Amino acid sequence: MSEKSLVVGVVGAGPRGLAVVERLAAHAGRLAAGRAVTVHLIDPEPAGAGREWRTGQDRSLLLDTVAGRVTAFAGEGVATAGTPQRRGPGLYEWARALAGSGATGADAAEARGLGPDSYPTRALAGGYFRWVFRQVAVAAAESVALRVHATRAVALDDGPGGTQEILLAGGRRLTGLDAVVLAQGRVPVRPTAQERGYAAFAAEFGLVYLAPAHPADADLSAVAPGEPVVLRGLGLNFFDYLTLLTTGRGGRFDRDRDGRVTYRPSGREPRVLCGARRGVPYGTGDGHRNGGGGGGGKIPRVFTEELTARLRAQRDGPLDFPGSLWPLIAREMESAYYTALLPGREGPGRAPELPGLRAAAGARAGTGGGPVEAALDVLHDLRDEVRLAADHAGLDGESRRRDLDGWFTPLGTYLSLGPPARRTEELIALVHAGVVRIVGPAMQVAADRDAGMFACESPRASGSRETARVLIEGRLPGVDLRRTADPLLRHLLATGQCRPYELGPGRTGYVAGGLAVTGRPFHVVGGDGVPHPRRFAVGVPRESAHGVTAAAIRPAAGPATLTDTDAIARAVLAPAGPLPRERDDHRERRAEEARRS
Repeated sequence: MSEKSLVVGVVGAGPRGLAVVERLAAHAGRLAAGRAVTVHLIDPEPAGAGREWRTGQDRSLLLDTVAGRVTAFAGEGVATAGTPQRRGPGLYEWARALAGSGATGADAAEARGLGPDSYPTRALAGGYFRWVFRQVAVAAAESVALRVHATRAVALDDGPGGTQEILLAGGRRLTGLDAVVLAQGRVPVRPTAQERGYAAFAAEFGLVYLAPAHPADADLSAVAPGEPVVLRGLGLNFFDYLTLLTTGRGGRFDRDRDGRVTYRPSGREPRVLCGARRGVPYGTGDGHRNGGGGGGGKIPRVFTEELTARLRAQRDGPLDFPGSLWPLIAREMESAYYTALLPGREGPGRAPELPGLRAAAGARAGTGGGPVEAALDVLHDLRDEVRLAADHAGLDGESRRRDLDGWFTPLGTYLSLGPPARRTEELIALVHAGVVRIVGPAMQVAADRDAGMFACESPRASGSRETARVLIEGRLPGVDLRRTADPLLRHLLATGQCRPYELGPGRTGYVAGGLAVTGRPFHVVGGDGVPHPRRFAVGVPRESAHGVTAAAIRPAAGPATLTDTDAIARAVLAPAGPLPRERDDHRERRAEEARRS
């Protein structure tokens, strides 16, 4: 590392990469010790928005968080050790300013009708993140030279003297980097064996199969009006697909004087056959409002980061979810329940047994923002706290697999991370209009060779079997490093420079799919288990080691995304020591072979 300069590569220019750049700029003046700092920001998509929030996507696709609870700036809870924080408006405040500026265009038109509890479009959120990037770039100019590369990073290797080298698509190589931060969002994955089988079946019989992907990226042009379509899944992606296949094709929803929503077809819609494990869609997310009922983004009273740290320090070994974490979650839920039931009072109380939450699964549909919804919204607001408690073998492998990944996370998602209530109303209207049929719980899908069609049915609903020419997977692809289609991550894995995250050996072992990293500041762990001192990672690819990486940044709440990127920026700007091992010739040969292929 030069005493006169420091050069950093940041791969990924979406909100996470943006947060890294912002934190580097915030700390550079104090921690860089007079050295010039250059940051290379690499992403083929527009800086700030990235691919997921790109501004050109269909404006009927909504964020799953209300406008008043999204920001890209550091909150009060971010520990900055005396470094001035970067202040700025959240999405709602930015939209208000835009609405009053006299600007024209789609963003300004939407901003004029936006409230703090409104669900903005993903395109508007992208406009906000791109605006934030411009502000950060201007502010950073005082301490950081920012270089934006609108291309893809395809390889990362060690260079001379422990420096880092990034190969860009097209052949250009960035050399002499002192540190690299991987801040990719949700990267593509190669299909599973089942998905490959469906694709091959579709090709053989002239059918249409859409594998898991962002709905905004899907080509729906081959879906003909009126034909049956199997849409598997009833989560957030399902509602996006449903929107694109209905109002996206000219239909419209009307609300009558009694508040009932009806659908007016355009005649271009397909007939949608849908289902999932539970057979009913996610509960609405309308409790997550800026000032409304429910969790409201409140700071935990019991389940605090400090208490979690004490529990982990006191216990000889990993925590057990039912015995250690669930009682804390239950107390928070109970407090929210009684606070909503008896305003001005907090519920003390007795935490329910672990199976108790299962009984609440059916309660949400009938709640209108009362105590039950307030309790369930705690599951949304405690995501950072649960993540911090479980990360890095905070739970043993079996408890992580069974209790967190297998039960609590999917149930919490189902109960507290659903779509806006209007989407559920629209689904009901579509069912009444005959556009949608919910096949039933535990819907099964098969490739029926005799019929030459995809078939779906619910084993719990007699006569539910239907066939269709089109099968759409209404879910996002999972996070799995072993199946990644991202060229940079594939290169790192193939050359032994990274590894999947694993919890514990033997009987309690659990190999998850995400990128293995250390605790803060999140050094990338090599295939040999040794952390790399000059490589860091933040965001979705490390989801297994750090859950809830895609959660929105909450205003003034000190969320993990900002404290994580703050820790990374500090480590990047600190003087780095030598690599912990000599360069391995075998690994270098594998790296060269991967580059040639």
